[in-house]
Amino acid sequence: ASVASTDKNIHILGVYRSPRENTRASVNVLSNILDYTQAHNKHLVLIGDINIDRMKKTTDNTILETELHTHNIKRLPLLATRITHDTATSIDCICTNIPEYNIDTVILQTGLSDHTAQICQINGYEISTLPQTSFKRQFSPTNLDYLKSLLMNKKWDTINLAPDADTAYDNFLEVLKLSLDIACPKKRSKRKTNKKTLCHDNETKHLKDIFLKALNKYEMTGNIQDKAVMVERKKNYDKKLRTLRQNANSHFIESAGNKSKAIWTVINNERKGQHKLPSQSGIIINDKVLNNPSEVAEHFNTFFSQVAETTLKLSNHKTAGNQDNNENDQSIVDKCQTVFNLSPTNYREVRAAIYSLKSKPSSGMDEYSSKIVKYCADELIPPLVSIINQSFRLGQFPTALKQSKVYPKHKKGPATEVQNYRPISLVSTFSKIIEKVVLNRLMTYLEQHNIVTNCQHGFLKGKSTTSAIISLVEYIIDQIDKGKYISALLLDYSKAFDCLGHDLISKKLKSLGITGIANNWFMSYLSGRTQVVEIQSITLGHKNTYQ
Repeated sequence: ASVASTDKNIHILGVYRSPRENTRASVNVLSNILDYTQAHNKHLVLIGDINIDRMKKTTDNTILETELHTHNIKRLPLLATRITHDTATSIDCICTNIPEYNIDTVILQTGLSDHTAQICQINGYEISTLPQTSFKRQFSPTNLDYLKSLLMNKKWDTINLAPDADTAYDNFLEVLKLSLDIACPKKRSKRKTNKKTLCHDNETKHLKDIFLKALNKYEMTGNIQDKAVMVERKKNYDKKLRTLRQNANSHFIESAGNKSKAIWTVINNERKGQHKLPSQSGIIINDKVLNNPSEVAEHFNTFFSQVAETTLKLSNHKTAGNQDNNENDQSIVDKCQTVFNLSPTNYREVRAAIYSLKSKPSSGMDEYSSKIVKYCADELIPPLVSIINQSFRLGQFPTALKQSKVYPKHKKGPATEVQNYRPISLVSTFSKIIEKVVLNRLMTYLEQHNIVTNCQHGFLKGKSTTSAIISLVEYIIDQIDKGKYISALLLDYSKAFDCLGHDLISKKLKSLGITGIANNWFMSYLSGRTQVVEIQSITLGHKNTYQ
């Protein structure tokens, strides 16, 4: 490793030599490394378990120190680093070519190993670190108040008098962007780092202290009874640490807005070998590593947008846009005798839709997060009601709301292969509001006409995968009690939602009584969608965004 300082980089080399290895051969390997890295031109700290006792005058000690001396490196004197009831050896090392008066060393008993820990503090060097910064909007309370006041004074005539939903929303979006640029300008700011929660309290400190005392006593005596006491106190200390970690994880999950995400965060933090994916990682394309962020974003965009066609080709199916064109095909649901209508909305309903959203800082392309929309709800409701009613009346979903911002999220396997990523889509908050208003009407219609089967558990209020499992288990138990045989057919559709054709959706909707303008609205909502893949790269401490 190399640590940058204002004077010269400090190079840190970790070493380990097995006690069974030949000393001269091991020292020769170390010498070759020092020659290859030109250690004589660098500030170097060599630290680790060398398994050569400095406290004894031995041939092994002479071989090591003589070789270090040829590179102008000195092994610093350390107290015993491995202690038993009948031995005390200093077999760990800190070696350096930095002046000895600039270095402080400390031996620390941690109880984690049969060796002590060695702390090496280098003085007189100022470490130069580049602050991690990003260029983003400043959503301070003062700025949000300013944004609220700007929107409060806006006249929405260009929206109310617009000839169609597209024009109405485009005019609305223009006002939003201008107000956001004025009230919440983009500035470069330091990135905040999340500190890891330390599971420690006074009782833990006390248990650790008495464990270390018992450990020291056992190391001095070697007595079996002292060992038993030490082991017992170690168990008490470990048990307390586990309890604190469990309580911290429970609190984290209970206080999280997204419980499922919080649970997986805890699991991934506990898993071994987990490493965060570097934001500037390259992608392999045609056996070549592509590192240009803009080109990587473009490749991800192409891959994600063509995933449905690729999946269908591999399974020898028709393309997603041309499935099930037989007009005489009867839906699995009988045709309804009633007709679904998109009735106009009002201020109260839109307000309820806004406040039902989870408060999150993420946003779509318009940069208006649910937090901001909630903060400015009173000012935004009038134009939103007008836009939604215009959309319902004409069966037209605003085109500007069809664009999604997509982040590639690594899920498994090599991080250099695009197929190991899944897209995380961020849609506009205003799109979510319109969707909630439509969903209210759709679910009311389906429930009033008993169209939804009781066997469906997905996407229904009060039902979930949990209720589905409970229902299945109860059914199986009932059938077994009746002496019947049970069989289950489990299906997993690859990219199911991606591969579902719009014409098939339209036909199914019509069979449910969703026809005319209402059907046109759903088709307008589904068609003409676009996406922008966004990745982030850190260059010289600055966080940059590429699309």
